[in-house]
Amino acid sequence: MSKDMELLVDKIKIDVKNTLTPKRYEHVINVMETALLLNKTNIPKWKIEISALLHDFQKELSDSELIKICKRENFPELKNIENWLPILHGFVAYLYAKNILEIKDNNILNSIKYHSIGRTKMSELEKIIYLSDNIEPTRKYLGVEAIRNIAENDIECALLLLLKTKIDYLSSQKKAGNIHPNTFLMKKWLLEEQKE
Repeated sequence: MSKDMELLVDKIKIDVKNTLTPKRYEHVINVMETALLLNKTNIPKWKIEISALLHDFQKELSDSELIKICKRENFPELKNIENWLPILHGFVAYLYAKNILEIKDNNILNSIKYHSIGRTKMSELEKIIYLSDNIEPTRKYLGVEAIRNIAENDIECALLLLLKTKIDYLSSQKKAGNIHPNTFLMKKWLLEEQKE
């Protein structure tokens, strides 16, 4: 890792620690450590660290602040923005990374932006951050252990099981409307990729 990247990671880590509650900061560090363990394709360590550190960086902004920022940007994924309050923080963190930190790497930017909803044609970094956010050690839900075990050897299979678990759960709770269309598109894309 270059000295510049090392310094940037250290700066982000301090900013995140000073911004988030201790519990959320612990989650962010767990996501980073999980993502580093899942990296089997030589993605540079600093890319994983920056993506993981920033994915929830704006999570504690108020709903009104998140809405205001996202409306200003007019993201196509956020039509009917009030329906998507739980995912807005990823889009605002993306803007912070891009505009304030001047990060130009699209893999990092997309891994932050889409860490809650996924998308088609995700890079390996995006997949790892999405998965790590859902299986880091403090996550407790039915089936998480199986997903963790599969993730050690097969990111795509783990993602498919995670998506099935998430969609089945929300559907059983009559909350299928809370699932962003990107998530269904991501599942369809992963299944098509697997067939090939």
